[in-house]
Amino acid sequence: MAISGAGYVVPFHLHAWRQAGARVIAICDPDLDRARDRASAFGIPHVHANLDAMLGAGGFDVLDIAAPRGVHVEQCLAGLDAGLPILCQKPIAVDLDGAERLLSRLAEGGRLMVHENWRFRPHYRQMAAWLDDGRIGPLHQATITMRTRALLPDADGVRPALQRQPFFASEKRMLVAEVLIHHLDTARRLCGELTVVDAQLRRTQDDLPGETSASVMLRAENGAAVIVSGDMTAPGAPPGAADRAEICGRAGRAVFDGQSLALHGIDGRTETVGFADVDLLQSSFDAAVGHFVTQTIHHRPYETALGDNIETLRLVERIYEISAAGG
Repeated sequence: MAISGAGYVVPFHLHAWRQAGARVIAICDPDLDRARDRASAFGIPHVHANLDAMLGAGGFDVLDIAAPRGVHVEQCLAGLDAGLPILCQKPIAVDLDGAERLLSRLAEGGRLMVHENWRFRPHYRQMAAWLDDGRIGPLHQATITMRTRALLPDADGVRPALQRQPFFASEKRMLVAEVLIHHLDTARRLCGELTVVDAQLRRTQDDLPGETSASVMLRAENGAAVIVSGDMTAPGAPPGAADRAEICGRAGRAVFDGQSLALHGIDGRTETVGFADVDLLQSSFDAAVGHFVTQTIHHRPYETALGDNIETLRLVERIYEISAAGG
């Protein structure tokens, strides 16, 4: 297989491909020095300056796109034209129109999975299994929160998030489009299709153009309230995104506190699963890539195929519409 992009998330991708037993033979990135560094670290034999050169050289049977979102649609189209199954990092497009254009192209044939890995985190997979087994629902309400200090300057004036992903500094659509999109997608997996009821977005850093705090109220199909909120300027929070989640239903209540997951049953019994020693981030990449490999080999549908993921993008667009209308 081959990968487009050599940025912050790419080592997570490459570790996951190695875990899946795949051989990565090529990498491309306009920053050749960065691409060469990744190639050296992971034993990748071929380095290219762009996707066209890498596709022209060929020799691989799967394309992983981890380049910036502005080129996702064009790179997906190029990969589909080359007849390759594609795993593309989220968000699949800069806007809903781009995603719909790509979806119409997929109707003509092609394999594409959106790399939306948050729902593949082990605690959310366990929550989903409990829900699927009827041990929580029918759903009453659900809450997913994310808190981090990643956009607060540290003692040296450094913002951890901008060290990892410098493009955050210029994004006008930042927290919802780049971070909470994960949590919205996870909420859809856990609670079913959702409708946005209200959204409040705030810029808490005057020198950053995008929102850094957000609270979103959604409604599940059975009328249950679902709240997704995030803040990237939360004093005392970890420098990386830290989740808390709670799902209440008629049969039970599941609570994830950041390190462990508990299921409280109506019979008074509690089942606990610990995750303190689990690398939640890398494990989500491993599981998402493993799903892509298995489903591709067996010609089965992807859980996060574009047709599903576009529903998450619709929620994102609606959140920005409602927030703008509310001033």
